[in-house]
Amino acid sequence: MRILAELGFKSYIPSRGLEKGMLFTYKLNHGHKIKEQVGVRRLESVPMDQEAFIRDNGYPVYPVLTIDDEIVAEEAEIGWFDAGPESEDLEDITIEQLNTIVDIYEGEVAIEADEETEEPLFMEGPDGIKKVIISYPEEWEEEDDDDDDEDYDDDDETDEDDETDEDDDTWKEI
Repeated sequence: MRILAELGFKSYIPSRGLEKGMLFTYKLNHGHKIKEQVGVRRLESVPMDQEAFIRDNGYPVYPVLTIDDEIVAEEAEIGWFDAGPESEDLEDITIEQLNTIVDIYEGEVAIEADEETEEPLFMEGPDGIKKVIISYPEEWEEEDDDDDDEDYDDDDETDEDDETDEDDDTWKEI
């Protein structure tokens, strides 16, 4: 079973200065008033003037997954990416996949959940760390729609809980 969650980023002040591999968010406008590009990038090398770098780029961030504004997974627990129903393999999530989630899906992800409790499921990897399994929300829509068709009843009314707030940009806040 898959449930929807939001990918967000929380900023922090590093205790030992900047380090290679830290994540930073960015926004690009490209002169287009309707769509700005939002994403995350990894620090490839430590800058000489760390204070100037932070002044220009902000503090580093770490990813979190939330459901109804409650954090359900933090950085170390975010890691397995499922490419969809036709794929058997799980892989570590990449910067490119994070950016696709942020830019294309506006932070929305599908995560594997327990059928009964609807709580996120965590799978232990070879390193012993348990991680949530993430996929693009559209990868599972067709499978979910097929399940809904079996239970469809013409007399059912639309569930009001299915409405979403399209103006909710909380995942962008840092």
